[in-house]
Amino acid sequence: MENEIAAILKKYQLTDLIDPQQVQLTTTEPMADYALIQAIFNEQIETYAAQQDWDHNLALLQAMVHVSQQADKLDDTIIAEISWLYLTFCRYYNTPLMTAQTDPILKQLRLTLQQAQTTYEQLDGFITTVINNLAVPNTLPRYMDPEHALSHLIQKSIDATEEATSSEVDPSKAPQPEEIQQLGTATLPGDTTPETANETTSRRTQETPGYQPGAASRFDAEEPAPFYKKWWFWTLIVLIVLIIIVVVKLFISNVTSNTTSSTDNDAKTEQVAKSSTKHKSATTSKKKTKSPTTSAKALTFQDFNSINIDDLSALAPAGTTYRSLRNQFGEPTQQQASTKDGQRLKTITWRNIKAQPKAAIIVSFIKNRAYEKKLTGYQTQQAPITLAVYDDFKIGADADAILNQVGLPNDVDNTFESGSSRVIYIYEQQGSDRSGKVSLTFVNNKLQAKEQRGL
Repeated sequence: MENEIAAILKKYQLTDLIDPQQVQLTTTEPMADYALIQAIFNEQIETYAAQQDWDHNLALLQAMVHVSQQADKLDDTIIAEISWLYLTFCRYYNTPLMTAQTDPILKQLRLTLQQAQTTYEQLDGFITTVINNLAVPNTLPRYMDPEHALSHLIQKSIDATEEATSSEVDPSKAPQPEEIQQLGTATLPGDTTPETANETTSRRTQETPGYQPGAASRFDAEEPAPFYKKWWFWTLIVLIVLIIIVVVKLFISNVTSNTTSSTDNDAKTEQVAKSSTKHKSATTSKKKTKSPTTSAKALTFQDFNSINIDDLSALAPAGTTYRSLRNQFGEPTQQQASTKDGQRLKTITWRNIKAQPKAAIIVSFIKNRAYEKKLTGYQTQQAPITLAVYDDFKIGADADAILNQVGLPNDVDNTFESGSSRVIYIYEQQGSDRSGKVSLTFVNNKLQAKEQRGL
């Protein structure tokens, strides 16, 4: 097995990056060349991740991209590029280096995704695989989900590219393997490439006494924080400031007590005037803050009906995507993330309803596609629903016929259940000539159940 490992590393010109003697593969079964080199990469990445040598891991991932490209394995190329991007993103998050380091990788990743005709669902699967299997130094804030952060970074890059072009890319102009390979070999400033990995290790050994190859890089080493970043330093500063304020107030109080009463009254009058001016200024400032301006589209009941929801039991997704709905409705008023049956759920709310200050459109997304929509607080001109009218609603009646009879509802809840469309209309009657609440449940546009209270 050792001879096979040495031969395959020599074939792919990786002997400068990977020492055959350091490869520890547990399998003894014969493997194809590409399968063997991938197994070597995975073993080496795990080894150097355990040692926290992220520079060497970046070099391994770059080499893994090149090998997958040469073998025309697009899925493996995408996995390697996302792994490379994720490690770089976590290392340089929120620093000036992040854009310079990640933009070339994102550009290369977009070309590979385009060439492989990858869907958003497949891309989410690739990202999940990387997050679950690649151990990296997570320097992201605690509130940020690594999978969501990486997905947002890639999606933002794709959106920017789609906005910059007005037509689809001509398949005949797709990049050739030689062009992709040439792009993949571009070296970022400060990156360690496969050809210079051993040189870097040698230089560190000479420069740093006691340095062991594979140990944590100086980037990841924890250095003592300067004194002005210690909590006790700022606590001491606050105490000093408070003492100074107390002393100044005592001094001013003593000086004021020795002045004449008329001077006191003038000073108090001036102080009251200044306080009044400050109060008016603060009130004006608050009023300006509370008068938001928005240029969002005024939505209607027809806009709500235009939202397609997804049947999660169907193989082909049909729900409206969040991106297309945001382009149509404008920026949402509220966003909320949660989980449903083990899947990530995103709930978006729009309140820019035309002439409806209390109404809201609420759409829930799973895998970036709408699966449930709600309309609440919608005020309409309705015909009074009396007990006689309610009794006239027959099970199996058509939904459009009932809408034509009594008008639009105040609340709507639309989902798919077991392959059937389920819609609940709620009418809340308030006025001198009407009262009560009516709930009508439709399945596939036919009345299935009804309920009333207070008619």
